Amino acid sequence: MPRNLYQTIPNIISHVENKISSSSPVLEVATGNKNKLKEIERILTGYIIIGKDLKMDEIQSLDSKKVAEAKAIAAWEKNNFNPILIEDVSLEMRGLGGRPGTYANDFCSETEMRRLICEVWLKDKDRSATARITYALYDGTEVHIWEGVLAGKISETLRGSNGFGWDDMFIPDGEKQTFAEMTDKKKDSLSMRTMALEKFKKSKLDLTYPIFEIAEPYAQELERMRPEKLKDAKALKFAYSLECLGEKQKLQKNFYSDSYDPIVKQENKFYTRFIKKGDSSSLGLLLTDIDRKSLKTFRNGNPVLWQMGPERRQLALAQRAEYFLEHQNTKVHKILDEIDERGIEHRNNRRSNTVETALGTTSVGDITETKALKEIGYKKISSDKIVSRSAISSTGLYNKIGKHARSIYGIGSMPPISGWRDILVTAAIGHMPIFTHRNSLNAVDPKRQIDLINDAKKAIKDLKLPLKQQERAFRNIGAAVGCGNLDEEMKQIRQLYKKAGVKLFRIYTINGDPRVVEIARRIRAELGDVVEIFAGQIADKEQALELIAGDIKVDGLVFGHGGGMQCTSATNGMALTTLEEIYSITTDPRFNNVTIVAEGGVGRSVGGLFVLGVDLILSNQKFVRGTIELTDFFFQHKSGKLCHPYHGSASAPTMLIESSNEKLLEARMTYAGRAKKVEGKPGYMFFSEKAGSMAFYVDEFKHYAARTLADLGVNNMNELREFLKTNKSELLRIISTEAAYTGNPHADSN
Repeated sequence: MPRNLYQTIPNIISHVENKISSSSPVLEVATGNKNKLKEIERILTGYIIIGKDLKMDEIQSLDSKKVAEAKAIAAWEKNNFNPILIEDVSLEMRGLGGRPGTYANDFCSETEMRRLICEVWLKDKDRSATARITYALYDGTEVHIWEGVLAGKISETLRGSNGFGWDDMFIPDGEKQTFAEMTDKKKDSLSMRTMALEKFKKSKLDLTYPIFEIAEPYAQELERMRPEKLKDAKALKFAYSLECLGEKQKLQKNFYSDSYDPIVKQENKFYTRFIKKGDSSSLGLLLTDIDRKSLKTFRNGNPVLWQMGPERRQLALAQRAEYFLEHQNTKVHKILDEIDERGIEHRNNRRSNTVETALGTTSVGDITETKALKEIGYKKISSDKIVSRSAISSTGLYNKIGKHARSIYGIGSMPPISGWRDILVTAAIGHMPIFTHRNSLNAVDPKRQIDLINDAKKAIKDLKLPLKQQERAFRNIGAAVGCGNLDEEMKQIRQLYKKAGVKLFRIYTINGDPRVVEIARRIRAELGDVVEIFAGQIADKEQALELIAGDIKVDGLVFGHGGGMQCTSATNGMALTTLEEIYSITTDPRFNNVTIVAEGGVGRSVGGLFVLGVDLILSNQKFVRGTIELTDFFFQHKSGKLCHPYHGSASAPTMLIESSNEKLLEARMTYAGRAKKVEGKPGYMFFSEKAGSMAFYVDEFKHYAARTLADLGVNNMNELREFLKTNKSELLRIISTEAAYTGNPHADSN
């Protein structure tokens, strides 16, 4: 039986940094006494006070602080692990030997009992008394205590009708009236409750919540680790080079990581940002009110947070170290050098009866149907060549991508993915092209994009790789740019080029208008052939032909308008024409010198696309979902799963986030406070125990591609191209719904 990842009473591993937000904080108070709540509301102006009668058993002790501590922890547990303020009152009467003390509420709750104290028990005795009130709040890691102490005396008779409890018999020193005879204003100016709550206000304690520990791995998982096989100083340093681990974390050869810093929460009326360091250039986890509707929250609206424990981190860091060794070794760099030097075979440009039948035509000009990219499969054939999927996965999945040798997989420019420093670094080290996003917090703010790229390059530089390997990693980090206001776009492109050394650009747009071509032309004219230009998603072949013309010569064409997990391109009846456009390009020799990229809607069916002639597959969440490179803490979805938000580049949450920028407010938000021009839908990337690091998913998808090459009897992408030139049989197939259904359970069971 699988374990329950979310224990009934989980361990507390960290907390949100204690800083009061700009909005009115909600303060829950463990009491059902309406009079007491009114008094607290009068004193704690600026707070939203919510009373809860939790009916808790109290420990028996005359030590008010000890009682308050135990009460605060019990209240926190009973309140669904949500911080709640508790109050403990003590009344110490000298004439009764300091009694009733912490039992004051029980002892003095009845009117007749108070009358006996005043008129009988203290008759001819010392009436001096000390009123003590102790407030406490447990935040999951520490009990915070605030105390108010007031000297006074007990009256000879019960006097006054205002107030509650034993107000009608307590007279503060220097006064003649009991609390019950005073106005609310006068009582509040003197009371021990005011003294304690003023201390609470001055402490500026954030009424946040703890971060729970995700259940640690099974013992067998840890026992299977062989850290002695990963003894490499650079691999170890790379494994630990994560923002989420903090600066205090020491490198350990067994990959253990037990240093935890508080998470910073930044909030405004548009979104809430959770990040390990407030000044980080990474995007952080951004929540809008749209996202909160799908998340599990505490009663005060805060999302429930979970974080990887030391042993779960340990598995993820070991995966990262192995990933480094698999990609940063002499053999791989030799292969990359060879591809850089001699290139790779051109695609064969042959037509496919399977594809044309699927498109409802025998002529490319008469297309009547459409198929999703994930429906393209291939036929396995026998071979007299000995091939190894493991060897292919390690060394055979590199291609000429743009001007340089790179992996056949890359990462697109969606904000929740390429907005994280550690995703950029990990992709670059694995020879994957990746493009920083141009929207969300980066919208019309090239400085954020520049800072993010420079931070990623610094992290790579700190690994102290040989200079050639370092430069190879640097050139994999690109930037997405737009084609709105061309002058403004060029201004940002110049800054990215000069201040961050970016030489890999992606013109990110789904538009078919002339500005796509014009911005590409201006980039090439100003920056020359030293930069690589990828454009798309491409509208059609006519646009593609303009982009490969002599004065532009883009290096890559990106196809994929529709089909991604958060895409809504087909909502208005628009056809998903990606297969149609890719086929028209790969069968045309005029495009043999340009990289053809498929993005979105691919799923796991990568093999057919490489047979078709695609050079590079760009993905987003498939490679990184729920992994430590994003960050090691997660929200809890209402379904119970742990997740990170995934906002599409033009989804409603992204529009709200961009509205926080004054320059974009009018364009992104209606006067009624709703997002404008929404495309795409918000989603979530779910945590999976098997992964830990994005290294797992990259390796998984490399094996999918390696299986294709092995099935066709070839060892690398160059051999695949050579094979396709000589083999004339129809290899492509359309995968039926039934075939896909049969295959998916096996793929999902990893």
